[in-house]
Amino acid sequence: MSESKFKGVFDARKKRESAPTFVEVLAGGEKPAELVAKEARAKEILRSADSPAPLDPSYSSARQVKRGKRSDPNFDAIFAYVRKDVCREVKKALIDDERELSELIQELLSRWLDERAK
Repeated sequence: MSESKFKGVFDARKKRESAPTFVEVLAGGEKPAELVAKEARAKEILRSADSPAPLDPSYSSARQVKRGKRSDPNFDAIFAYVRKDVCREVKKALIDDERELSELIQELLSRWLDERAK
């Protein structure tokens, strides 16, 4: 049977896991009880950092996914090709007015629909 192409990765991980920790080196191989507890807590924190955040809305974390228009079911994305010169001028005007492109498009499309309904 041929050797796994991931053998080097697995071997490196085994070597890293079997290497003495910084605390073990400083303590001469023996760890005081409080350092053992702190090390266990640190490993627990690292493991929990890899797991996704709970879906509880009261959960507050920097890792929590921000909710915006993209994930809002009341919004749809519209893509259009616009001449570069017009796009550049629109971007400048939006910056001056401190508005978003989405707001402008929403306003223009709503106005157009209102005019059509007359």
